[in-house]
Amino acid sequence: MDKRVMCFTHDPQGRKLAHPEVDCEGPYFPMYRAWFKQGIKKAINFQSQKVCFSKLIFPAHISSNHIWHEFWENSKCKQTFNWRTRGSPLFAEYRGAVLSHFGLSDESNRIDKNKVVITYNIRHVKPFNTEPIRDRTATNRDAIIAMLKEFEAVEGLDVVVTTVDLATIPFREQVAFVHNTSVFVGFQAGLTQAMFMSTARPTALVELFPLGNIQRGCENIAVYSGVEYYFWRNKDSNKETKGGGTEVDIAAVREQVRLALESIKKRQQKI
Repeated sequence: MDKRVMCFTHDPQGRKLAHPEVDCEGPYFPMYRAWFKQGIKKAINFQSQKVCFSKLIFPAHISSNHIWHEFWENSKCKQTFNWRTRGSPLFAEYRGAVLSHFGLSDESNRIDKNKVVITYNIRHVKPFNTEPIRDRTATNRDAIIAMLKEFEAVEGLDVVVTTVDLATIPFREQVAFVHNTSVFVGFQAGLTQAMFMSTARPTALVELFPLGNIQRGCENIAVYSGVEYYFWRNKDSNKETKGGGTEVDIAAVREQVRLALESIKKRQQKI
């Protein structure tokens, strides 16, 4: 793992480090650079200097507070914020700021109400790492894509199936791609950008899990973002390969996508 990207917070004995690594940028700096064109300075680099700021805005502590706070459990906000209420106002404000920064908006994304874009995130490589991903990815990816394309023949909906590896495109393109997606399908690790799905039309997230994975992070993102949530979780150890990767149950995932499209069709009729 590239040390610049994955910062160490504990020593090999498990003790928490008193100070962060000076040479470690962390995984969010590419996003920060896209936002702040005049450069980035770390507070740690000021050391004991007295610094005066004419304007200072405090962001949330990385993404942990609002996204991963209840990583292993259902969000307590689930009954308040969901697709029926269009999610959390806090998330709406953040999403709106990012979309505005990149010249995107929910209003500009009001495409034909019958058009439904299904996007499968193939999750092949990691940023800053040329090694292919071997975990939380499908060994039968082609079969998944072929199954999704079956829905292009659904009556009453103009379904288009696309694929993307979000890790291989710039942040603005990631936001635009996901914002134009109606049904976002993929493994748990690659679905964080679901927070940028449109709220101007019905959307859904279909999350895939390998054996033993019970993380709730992306489900909570869907809840906060006003995106309807579906999932498939592998329960068969024989479907996990030794080299990494999961053989996805095509029939089970087809049913989850069918349910998502059925809900979208009903909700579109009310628009």
